[in-house]
Amino acid sequence: QRTASTMAASPCLRKVCTLRGHEDRVWHVAWRPSSRPIIASTGADLTIRLWGTDPKKSDWHLLEEVDTSDHHGRTLRALAWDPNGVKLAVASFDASISVWRTVEQQGT
Repeated sequence: QRTASTMAASPCLRKVCTLRGHEDRVWHVAWRPSSRPIIASTGADLTIRLWGTDPKKSDWHLLEEVDTSDHHGRTLRALAWDPNGVKLAVASFDASISVWRTVEQQGT
């Protein structure tokens, strides 16, 4: 039987936002381990998209879109950040993995 104390400890999910922009299925998302919240997403449209928030607002928006069609010939299936949040590994159905490095730009 659930009591008031066990109900308070149970997680409760509420949708924060929906991120749209990919032109086909999204296969994977990954949080970047850093002080600034950034999500990387990838999928069948051969793009890597970085999503973030404005420091003064909580609205999520597209920070960058990277077209990987020169590097991959098939769907991007998975991605993962390195522990420092500097490099991003991307796995594709074309049997290859590409590694990308983040470069901080002025004003971002």
